[in-house]
Amino acid sequence: MGPWEGLSEDEAAAGYPSEYSKWLSRPAELKLAGRETLGALQGRALKAVTRILKEHPEGTSLVVTHVAIIRCLILHYNHLPLNSYKSINIENLSVHRLTFNDGGAVAENISDQLE
Repeated sequence: MGPWEGLSEDEAAAGYPSEYSKWLSRPAELKLAGRETLGALQGRALKAVTRILKEHPEGTSLVVTHVAIIRCLILHYNHLPLNSYKSINIENLSVHRLTFNDGGAVAENISDQLE
């Protein structure tokens, strides 16, 4: 979180008005000292997915992570720009599935299917 660590959204907006405005409108373009960019975060997440697929090529894997990783993966696998980050709604404790096939991957929320 860099300089925003421990701040509420209101505090981040008050202390960093231009940066916070960019976060709301063009989050992929936000660069703060000590804070990973969305592009770097997405790259790190994709490397982890690639490693998991190599280690478990025929199986199913469970990965527990946080909202930022889920959003970045959904955007990537649905071929959407990182600036759409804020448009992806991720509920607490939701379950998302990545299904891989020869043509790529499909990302979907399957929380409703688990009841």
